[in-house]
Amino acid sequence: MDCPSCHSQFPTLDSLTHHFNTQGAQCISALEDGFRIPTPPAFVHGAGETNVQGEFCKYSGYRFGKAGTLMDQLKADKHERHQEHQFYYLFSNEGEWDLVQFLVTLTKAQVSRFLKSRWFTTRAKPSFRTTEQLFGWLANLPTGPQWQATPINLNGYEPVQDVRLIWQDGLDVVKDLFSNLIFANYMTYDPHKVMCGTDHEYSEFFTGTRVFKIQAQLPVGSTIIPIIRTLDKMPVTCHTGGLEMHPLFLTIGNIQSDIRMQATSHAWHCIAFIPSPEFKVNCAFKSLLSARVFHWSLDNVSANLKAAALDGFNLTDPSGYQCNCYTPLGSYIADLPEQQLVSGVSRNASPVTLTEIAQFGDSTPATP
Repeated sequence: MDCPSCHSQFPTLDSLTHHFNTQGAQCISALEDGFRIPTPPAFVHGAGETNVQGEFCKYSGYRFGKAGTLMDQLKADKHERHQEHQFYYLFSNEGEWDLVQFLVTLTKAQVSRFLKSRWFTTRAKPSFRTTEQLFGWLANLPTGPQWQATPINLNGYEPVQDVRLIWQDGLDVVKDLFSNLIFANYMTYDPHKVMCGTDHEYSEFFTGTRVFKIQAQLPVGSTIIPIIRTLDKMPVTCHTGGLEMHPLFLTIGNIQSDIRMQATSHAWHCIAFIPSPEFKVNCAFKSLLSARVFHWSLDNVSANLKAAALDGFNLTDPSGYQCNCYTPLGSYIADLPEQQLVSGVSRNASPVTLTEIAQFGDSTPATP
């Protein structure tokens, strides 16, 4: 690894830290001139109070050199020089782009029929002449995480109808969120303790005690990206098959909660539609097989996230700095039926304690 300021090479993180603490003091000063970490909201809200104190973890959130930001990637696009003068290039103007956004909701056959309609005999055709040309242009545009469709097959059990898991790779979505320039001023990277007088204030995930325990298990300088998920069952079709699915949503705890919970910020991404298929089996096994499909689907969506939580991975933050990141599960938001499904317990058992429905009203706290 190298010093992001003077670019001297160092074999280990300890040697780089020693460099910063000795002759590399000027390197830190140079970095601070162009690098600003957002102030955690707990300290912003308490700016007018004199009794608010904080303590940061010393061994978290290190930056390991400069890399390209999302904006740098967009500027490197082969069409960027045209887009300086025509923002909607490859398309002619904003109106044509609006038309394209509507056309992509149709099938290719419907788009082809529209382009061949006599409506264009008295009007100018769009800059794309065929369906193939339109979708070829769209393929050249910058993309985010890609959707996939995976057939669901449980050996020995036949579903009533063909079902597929529609999903995005969870790690790709995390990369997209963590590097998003929109959230650059609203990110938190370090565990910190906030004290209001003698009271310990708990607000964001990074102000809790658990995050310090997680950080202590990771290599020095690592950045935690806490994964937050939520899901709920919803009907897809009514009166025609009764198809139901679990939309699975994901965000990261680094984004400040007041920003994350705004619908207009688009900080929550839908990463999967997990089906609840019917199987040609005895009724006693249907709920068990449905739960098995659910957990199989979660394994597919979360495979790379679990690997990153174990081994870490390199990721670029919104300011373009490289971080050594780990992705532990921070929170799972769900109603009681979904909590029981995630925990793998029956409908008459608690998903978070060792109790059954008969003890739910007891005043004595149950064993977690």
